Amino acid sequence: MLRTDYKDDVLQSGETKRKYTMTQSGGYVSFEDETVYQQQGDIIGAALINAITTELNRCYEYVSATLPAGQTSVTLTAPNDNPAFFFEGGHVEVYVPESKVQDLVVAGTRITPSSGGSRSTCVVTFSSYVGSNSEIHVYCK
Repeated sequence: MLRTDYKDDVLQSGETKRKYTMTQSGGYVSFEDETVYQQQGDIIGAALINAITTELNRCYEYVSATLPAGQTSVTLTAPNDNPAFFFEGGHVEVYVPESKVQDLVVAGTRITPSSGGSRSTCVVTFSSYVGSNSEIHVYCK
């Protein structure tokens, strides 16, 4: 679980700007923060941002499959033992050849939970079909 108690810097009452001491030495200039803080905040760097985005990506992953031309159903396999599939509003984006996007309505799903080392699968049935083999993307959650 990631932290949820980060704090911002709060300057001392009456202060409106940070204060720095500038030092020159050997052709370089350096600054030292001399600000008086009522509360010092947290420093957020790349490692923390990467941890947050990794957790977010684990929450919502895409699964892709090819929906054959003229067919109304396709079987998807969950990534990384992800336990559930998520269909936003009952619609799935379908990428047909020539980069056209078609929105298919999900008519039904049948999910088989993972067992014995196999990953969860989901058979998705649509209310219509596409005229050519098409790539579909579904969120997993």
